[in-house]
Amino acid sequence: MLTVDSATELRLLLKRYLDAQTASTRAQDARHRLQPGSTRARVTTANANWANAAEHRDRCAAAVEAHMHTVLTAGITT
Repeated sequence: MLTVDSATELRLLLKRYLDAQTASTRAQDARHRLQPGSTRARVTTANANWANAAEHRDRCAAAVEAHMHTVLTAGITT
């Protein structure tokens, strides 16, 4: 059952997910903009930043899915 509290929490989780998606896209773009002759340190840093942003995005997506599962199964009994 979707209550005001659970809807508010879902809205917050979705906002976090969208912000994380934006950050991941920015990190991906920064990595893509590296010149072919970039140093190994710059490439490694860009890859790490992108990986961290993508992992955070995936955690946010999992939180949204878990909350939706909880909301959808709240009133169901077997």
